[in-house]
Amino acid sequence: MVDEELDGRGHPKHLYTETHYALAAVLQFLMSGDRTLLDLAAHRLRLWKDAGGPMFAFNAMAVCLTQIVLRRSGVRHQELE
Repeated sequence: MVDEELDGRGHPKHLYTETHYALAAVLQFLMSGDRTLLDLAAHRLRLWKDAGGPMFAFNAMAVCLTQIVLRRSGVRHQELE
């Protein structure tokens, strides 16, 4: 299972927290200014999307909050936009 998670081909049930992982990375970026955290957030969202993760309330909330936080911060990141 670990290898599947690393290469993005994992089953969505194993990757269901990726949207919250991305939100956490964006929030950490706001505290640290480390732009690599934005790349990490984009990567985690890609893993979730590529695995066919469902857009149910748990994930939708994290995706929406990530966008709200980014827009309010004025920070631009092409892949996250």
